[in-house]
Amino acid sequence: MDFETPESEYMILESVKSAPAKVVHVFYLDKAIEFKIGRSVDTDMKIADISVSRVHSLIRIQDKKLMI
Repeated sequence: MDFETPESEYMILESVKSAPAKVVHVFYLDKAIEFKIGRSVDTDMKIADISVSRVHSLIRIQDKKLMI
């Protein structure tokens, strides 16, 4: 997959198992320090799977460390 490289710091999360196509999320780290993952429409990374909680996890950047 090709995409334009952002000028700021970024993080890429890629789905391991998704149908019918692979899902890739690009998070720009200069705009937010917290990202929600889950089924809810209020999350930054939505996962449409009944085994995933509405807000399943939270990724936070703190002191230049990635906290899950």
